[in-house]
Amino acid sequence: MNPTVQISSDCSIEGLTVTNPQINKPVDCFLGIRFGTAERFERPQMAELWSGKKIATKCGPITPQLRESFDAYNEMLENKPEDSIMDEDCLYLNVWRSSNVEPNEKLPVIVYFNNTFLKIGSQNLFGGEVFCAVNRCILVTVNFRFGSLGFMTSHDGALEGNYALLDQILSLQWVQKYIEHFGGNKSNVTLFGTGAGSVMVNALMVSKLAKGLFHRAICTGGTIIKPEFFMTRAFASELFYFLVKTFFDYPGNKDGKAMKAFLKTVPIQKLVELLPISVNLSLVIDGHVILDDPKLIYEKNRQLKIPLLLGAVSNEGFDYVQPFIGHSGNTIRDEEHFAEIVTLLCKLYTYKSNSEGIQNEMVMRTKSMYNSKNKPKDVLYRMASKMLGDVYTVAPTYRLAEYYARKLSTVYLYELQHQPPFSVGPHWLVMSRGMDVPYIFGDPYMSRISTNWGHHDKSISMNLMKAWGEFMEKGSPSDWKPFTKNNRNVKVFTSNAHVETLYNERMLEFWNDDMANLSHSDQHKVKEEDFNMKQYMALCHCSTTGQKLPI
Repeated sequence: MNPTVQISSDCSIEGLTVTNPQINKPVDCFLGIRFGTAERFERPQMAELWSGKKIATKCGPITPQLRESFDAYNEMLENKPEDSIMDEDCLYLNVWRSSNVEPNEKLPVIVYFNNTFLKIGSQNLFGGEVFCAVNRCILVTVNFRFGSLGFMTSHDGALEGNYALLDQILSLQWVQKYIEHFGGNKSNVTLFGTGAGSVMVNALMVSKLAKGLFHRAICTGGTIIKPEFFMTRAFASELFYFLVKTFFDYPGNKDGKAMKAFLKTVPIQKLVELLPISVNLSLVIDGHVILDDPKLIYEKNRQLKIPLLLGAVSNEGFDYVQPFIGHSGNTIRDEEHFAEIVTLLCKLYTYKSNSEGIQNEMVMRTKSMYNSKNKPKDVLYRMASKMLGDVYTVAPTYRLAEYYARKLSTVYLYELQHQPPFSVGPHWLVMSRGMDVPYIFGDPYMSRISTNWGHHDKSISMNLMKAWGEFMEKGSPSDWKPFTKNNRNVKVFTSNAHVETLYNERMLEFWNDDMANLSHSDQHKVKEEDFNMKQYMALCHCSTTGQKLPI
């Protein structure tokens, strides 16, 4: 008999029960539940309940995105859900729960947001078949708008930006309203994000609109305190106006209402193509969801005061370096090529405000920090990967843990250093960003990735799942000391007894202190109204094509 949940007197939902043969504990799943509706570039609204019984055995559609990019980032997964249809009507979620819920049982709830670059993703790719068998809990995976649909912005607010975050907030409100019917505890909700999803979890932790909707947070592979992951409304508006005018031959001015009306007539595939991989996308300080500079909010301890678990993997920068080497035989050619990457990194990392003189000083210091002199190609490749991972993920992750610890808030920090059997790349590659997700959801105990999982893979996966389960249940995983002001404990998940920590002290000081202080000291910062959007777009193009920067 299939599991059924009665939501109201005339509304019920029927799902499926699945049992992983290796774990051998049943898990119920209810797929493709509509939680909201939204017209293009409008705030989402809570979906009305249906009448009668809903058969919830297929996932709902996912957000329209570049199919080629979606397939490339998920090519390792076999047995993909048949329901990976793309549609603007995409506000659906999936509920997985441990089976045989007792009438008065209240299971801890974990809500998962997955995304890459704020432009690629599907919440249908990972579920709770193993996770909810190992942990007695409920897992909710949520589809939401992103890309152009999720962040389109105008100066006057007619195009609000952060529609993605509004969708996520609505999904959390749905959880508060209905999860008890599934046996969940609405007072014990953990928000979990990976990659850009982690950045969005960080953003919701500084949003007053999300207060009370979740009670713990897990962030892996990204934080919002890195400057490139947020932008002002003024900057976002200029970016989107430039794109719409350039690629759609938009004849109008910057009036948001007129631009919204125009964009509502544009075919969805054209909107998707408006944001190719070459355009860096960020969350928006919109004055509604995000009121102020997120980094400042964390510095002043004004974020939600909830337990936090965060970390990074061995080679966070490996994917970031790929665009720079596609034209050069998938390697760093020489010292000059490495120097080009350093120059581009510094100009993008500080593009919003710093003067050319400060940027040039940053380039010089970075070249000194990551000394490429007389290094062979393979070492340069590894150095470039490390540099990009340090600046984009590892250093900001550690700094966020420090912010928490300074204010005596509960925070747990980890690093994951383990090589998956499906890893493809140079000999020094251990684990690139995003490759931790299959382990967190128990893929070593499943067969949908065509690889030979070993004992160490299963051990790492089980340890991660149990740690996540303990954290969401009580806010403190066992056998794991918190990161504090006086004891900067880092949990290392590895199958190798001899690993070099990701959180190197000198590197952290360089990015979190030296470079931050240099940026702050700039007396000639570029005003937003003087920002050269055309030049910025050229930098974005260069960062993803590897073409030489004209300087």
